[in-house]
Amino acid sequence: MSQSASGRCPLPPYPTPHVTLRERYGRGRGSSRRANRHPHLGNGVETESCLCVRPTLTCKIIAAIAAARSSTMSSDPALHAVMLRRFQPADGPALAALFRASILSIASADYTPEQIRAWADAIDVQRFGERCAAHLGMRKDTWVAEIAGHIAGFSDLAPDGHIDMLYVDPEFRGCGVARALLQHIEALARTAGMPRLYTEASITARPAFAALGFAVLSPQTVTVDGQTMTNYRMEKRLQP
Repeated sequence: MSQSASGRCPLPPYPTPHVTLRERYGRGRGSSRRANRHPHLGNGVETESCLCVRPTLTCKIIAAIAAARSSTMSSDPALHAVMLRRFQPADGPALAALFRASILSIASADYTPEQIRAWADAIDVQRFGERCAAHLGMRKDTWVAEIAGHIAGFSDLAPDGHIDMLYVDPEFRGCGVARALLQHIEALARTAGMPRLYTEASITARPAFAALGFAVLSPQTVTVDGQTMTNYRMEKRLQP
């Protein structure tokens, strides 16, 4: 089930350059260190002390988000903050963490706490990389979006035009990550001569797909770990 994000980046467009911020998942040279529990991953990571209202982001990333928010994608990704690359097996753990963080943070506005827990826990973290390489016995391509070298989201494309996943890191919500991924996937599908793209979009992801021309075929009810949830069968015709 696809999940995305809407809304605007809540970060200020003009970050103060002299404020020292900690690295998002590590620590800088010469920094003070303290244990901090990441709000989505739930495990302790060492981070720098910070005087910023958004301590999980560096000035570089804040500036990149502001650039992503104010730019539009073109054929030259080097001109924009949102960069796309192919999935690599080493990305598996990071994408699994992003998957859970996106559900726990973004989708909570559209589903009950019980549904959110069932959905977020329905993955095998250790084998998530396998899902990024194949689904239901079919090989697929997964694409990773990065902003300032940090993974901001991911999506995939199967040979039959199916999009299994579309997830955005809550830190980069509203920065055009989902749009960049879907536009790239559509371009790949058109080049391959696929007649259509289709997905099962969550309530949360439905607007992102609709904004790029996907139409709702029908709502449906799925069951995840005993919890019934609504999503939408959507498609976009690419060939007559």
